[in-house]
Amino acid sequence: MKIFGLRWPLTVAAALAVAIVGVLVLLVDVIPPRSMTVNRIRFTAGRILEFAKVHNRLPASLLELPARKGYDNETTDGWGCDILYEVKPDGMVSLTSYGRDRRPGGGGEDADCVGTFNPRGQDGTWRDQLEWAHESWEKANMTTTEP
Repeated sequence: MKIFGLRWPLTVAAALAVAIVGVLVLLVDVIPPRSMTVNRIRFTAGRILEFAKVHNRLPASLLELPARKGYDNETTDGWGCDILYEVKPDGMVSLTSYGRDRRPGGGGEDADCVGTFNPRGQDGTWRDQLEWAHESWEKANMTTTEP
């Protein structure tokens, strides 16, 4: 039997393929840029701690961090800008994204995402686990998971 000039099984298969692709498109989640930024800052902080334990020093830049196989190793925020890395005089490490507008301050998607942590424990050794001293994204009601 022919429908629209094609064989019936071929038409059904094509319609089924289109329906499956349509359902799959609906199931794809898009990570909002701010959530991606927070997760990348958290993951990058963990990579910094791993680097420090192996090399007994902090990296000079985020470019020194080795990639972790199977993970998102990007050091850019959700808007494609580099995450800013700073080691303060007191040894605290700060990772910053200025948000969508790429300027300090702002609110919503333009708000800064800043995470600050001490890479050393009280005994002076490199920490095994990340402990944030300051997280600005919590003020923006962000809900993310730890890496």
